[in-house]
Amino acid sequence: MKILLKEYYQSMYGKLYGVDEALPSPSLKLSKSQIKGMIKRAKNAGARGYDIILSLSRDLSITSDEVVSTLEKHRLIGMTEGHISKHHPARAFDPIDEGPADDDMKEAEKLKKPLINAIAGIGRSMDNINRMMSSFNAPGLKHAFIDAIKIGVKRQGKFDELAAYKRFKDYYDR
Repeated sequence: MKILLKEYYQSMYGKLYGVDEALPSPSLKLSKSQIKGMIKRAKNAGARGYDIILSLSRDLSITSDEVVSTLEKHRLIGMTEGHISKHHPARAFDPIDEGPADDDMKEAEKLKKPLINAIAGIGRSMDNINRMMSSFNAPGLKHAFIDAIKIGVKRQGKFDELAAYKRFKDYYDR
């Protein structure tokens, strides 16, 4: 009786697996755009360089080697690398200055409080009108005040103060 080696091993150890069956298949079934989105979210959260790969590895429950091979397959490995600093290698992963947009956003943050105060001032003015005038005349003054503001902002990009004063003065001249 001739027993084949394969049958002998199967009887001793159970089913035999081929090389392809024995190795775990990559469980990453995401499109290139989905992976790009995950990288961008990791960058927005502050991750840089290898931290992005570790973040993807943790999120997808796969090894960092599998993440790297998938990124290389989709040609996305460059998205995980920082910009090359011309001056100092330790600054290679510093955020890139976006230029005028960042400068404008910083200035907008400085202007936020005074603009909020201006809006609150309009609200206080409306409350003062209600408090100091009778309910019969208060609506007319409130409408004149609001109309003056509307006329002032009609020109896009600039407040026409003279037109606003003129419209408000019309209320008192009637």
